[in-house]
Amino acid sequence: MGNIPKKGTRMPIVRRPHVDYRHYVDTGDYERFYFDNNSVVTQLWNLFSALATPTEAFFIRNVNKVKDQITDPLLKKQVEQFVRQEANHSAEHHRANQILEEFGYPVAYGQKLMAKAMDKIEGSQLRLAVTACGEHFLGELGYMMLEEGYADKMTEPQRTLAKWHAYEEYEHKSVAMDLYYHLYGKNLSSYLVRIKALFVMMITLGLPSFKTMGAFLKVDHKGQRIKVLYKLFVFNFLKPAFAVRLGLKAI
Repeated sequence: MGNIPKKGTRMPIVRRPHVDYRHYVDTGDYERFYFDNNSVVTQLWNLFSALATPTEAFFIRNVNKVKDQITDPLLKKQVEQFVRQEANHSAEHHRANQILEEFGYPVAYGQKLMAKAMDKIEGSQLRLAVTACGEHFLGELGYMMLEEGYADKMTEPQRTLAKWHAYEEYEHKSVAMDLYYHLYGKNLSSYLVRIKALFVMMITLGLPSFKTMGAFLKVDHKGQRIKVLYKLFVFNFLKPAFAVRLGLKAI
């Protein structure tokens, strides 16, 4: 299998935040624009929550298909905990997404687009490579949410949801990569598949994300397309250049 790097030994811990979203809505304490009272940037996190459920399901399916091939007992246990964490993420975001749907955001539309795009990715190795790539990206997102204070700019209950999910992504991001190395080694062939996975993730999964984002923004910003796109551009590429900094970390 080639020269495989040392595997992580930390065991992912399964947690549940038990956030009562309905309580915040019913008491009037749920802020629609919960990220620093910014309606545009809030949609980035709404997009993440909406697409989390089909994405987590994709990760779980890919890992479960190859788990019987794992020969390392520690890695097998880590993968089991990884799957349990991801299942909890999907379930918790589903509960949060019900509130978004009440506010008129087309959550089901975005999830259908993402699920359809992921179904087009063929091959166990490529799908696992996309999983490892996606988990690395989410792990770095988790770092920025926690260490750079993005989660603290949110109001409850989204702040609790964001911190919990971010911590577990940061905790288990290495498991998918360890599994990939375990099955396919660290060599030129496996590296090229991972590079392909990076482009598949950006292109194949990027398009439904872009379409979903546009549909979400339309709910709150009808007739303000150019103004909204400019604000998103500034946030992602100029100040604080969120997408640029996240991309550099993920690389």
